[in-house]
Amino acid sequence: MLCFASARGNGILSVDPLDQAGMPTQWLTKWQLSHASSGINKIALFYRFYVDGDAGPIIKYAGGASGHTVIAQVCAFRSVNQSSPFDVQGATSSNASQANIGPISGITTGANGKCVIVFGHRADDWSLVDTLSGDGLMWNELGEPKSTLGNDAGEVWDYTISALGSVTITAKTFTVIGGVANYGMGVMQSLNEVVVLTGWRKLQYLTEPPTSGQFNKLKFASEPPVPSSWNKLLYDGE
Repeated sequence: MLCFASARGNGILSVDPLDQAGMPTQWLTKWQLSHASSGINKIALFYRFYVDGDAGPIIKYAGGASGHTVIAQVCAFRSVNQSSPFDVQGATSSNASQANIGPISGITTGANGKCVIVFGHRADDWSLVDTLSGDGLMWNELGEPKSTLGNDAGEVWDYTISALGSVTITAKTFTVIGGVANYGMGVMQSLNEVVVLTGWRKLQYLTEPPTSGQFNKLKFASEPPVPSSWNKLLYDGE
């Protein structure tokens, strides 16, 4: 699960250790980013692997001031690599006061970074935000929540999933309709897909070529093997 949180201010965003049901939870921070100069754009990404019964997180905001609009939204993706969920984080992009958000610097993902999410924030609300497009991919919007509480603000995030391995995403700009011009910022982040080995692979023996006494002695992920590696064999390629 991902939680995209933003603030129209310069305080610190965090997740309360108790969820909305009062149960302990453990959300981790991937990043917390600020506009290069505005002092009124802050975005953060928190993540957690879903556990049955999880309730929504509670976002905390410290060091801000009255009127600092805080917005947050949660989504979930399947088939994310739990050992290494994040691939490439793009450069934090800040723009001067304008209607749109961007341009947001592009990225080239790793071999398994097939899901790319583009995050944006503007220090004013809006009527709607157009879904991103380009790079020969189908783009989808996760959400574009906005608020007129406090000093007004909005956040938006879109994603695409590539059927290929590494993919290059060009710089993107969110086209915003409504509201008034103000400072904006954004960033791209790709997620790693879980690797599923298919077909026959050559197992890695302790020596190459294996001696006759090693035909049944496979190399585990750790020596001696720990319980988590009993069924995790090392292959000659991933």
